[in-house]
Amino acid sequence: MPEHDWPELPYEAWKDTLATLHMKLQIVGKLRLALSPFEPEWAHVALYLTPRGLTTGPMSSGGLIFGVDADLIAHQVVITTAAGATRQVALVASPVATFYKDFMAALDGLGIHARIRPVPDEVSDPIPFAEDTVHSAYDPEWANRFFHVLARADLVLKEHRYGFAGGRRPSISFGAASTSPTRVTPAAPRSRRREPM
Repeated sequence: MPEHDWPELPYEAWKDTLATLHMKLQIVGKLRLALSPFEPEWAHVALYLTPRGLTTGPMSSGGLIFGVDADLIAHQVVITTAAGATRQVALVASPVATFYKDFMAALDGLGIHARIRPVPDEVSDPIPFAEDTVHSAYDPEWANRFFHVLARADLVLKEHRYGFAGGRRPSISFGAASTSPTRVTPAAPRSRRREPM
């Protein structure tokens, strides 16, 4: 797909996949919340874009350095340790309760222990993850289109933040499943002219 073409993502067509993916990403995000030091504007809870999906970036549990990637091309969540051990949990059409059980077992198998609040946030009528058999839809095509929209939006935000002189941190909030170009310390805009390197 050419860089300037954005995939269609009609809400009605993919809303069930969105709802399930949102809950599964909340589980990953809550792990990051539990294990990352606090940062201003809650920056420590955001998931960041990669060329294949979203990542927590490096975290630590009991001295073990690891990260979690939601690969929206291969449709799996991959937990990787700095020692080289990995575990995968498939992103497939299955209940959130099944994903939660498999994800927590994968963490445990790697020696990663974290207490998370096992209930989604920022949704009406939250269902505890271990009990959620309602959200089970997952269409890989729609998840992949979602990722491509996020990636293109990230590139646009990066291009248009050039004139902003303050700090910035583009990310996706797992709670609201929305992109957020965090900007701090506003200053006078810079010239858009770029000097040759």
